Amino acid sequence: MRRKTVPAAQVPTTDEITTEKNGNYTVISASREFSLFKTAKVIKDTVRELLSGGERRIAIDLSRAVVIDSEVISAIIECHKEVLRAGGEMALITSRNRVLEAMLKLRMDRVVRIIENEAALARLQSR
Repeated sequence: MRRKTVPAAQVPTTDEITTEKNGNYTVISASREFSLFKTAKVIKDTVRELLSGGERRIAIDLSRAVVIDSEVISAIIECHKEVLRAGGEMALITSRNRVLEAMLKLRMDRVVRIIENEAALARLQSR
């Protein structure tokens, strides 16, 4: 099996990851479309930084992700555990068919809440 190499331009750097508040949640997102190969460390570092800063409700926006790999899925699970240990909540935002399909095949919706967009995140908070 050949391994796909992702050009560095498709791997978000810390500078390309943004965080912004959406109600009670802090949303982590990339500033451009990207492939989720080799981005696990950036995601984990960002979540850990938010937790150490006192944030307890975190959403990871995967809507600009083109593909997702097992390393990132593992990072998401690890982040989810850390958020729960800190007494928080975590959600994933994705409406991309390939990414959502992969998440559902792996039954990630049983581990972490998956929502379709930030409007759905706002509705979630109004409950």
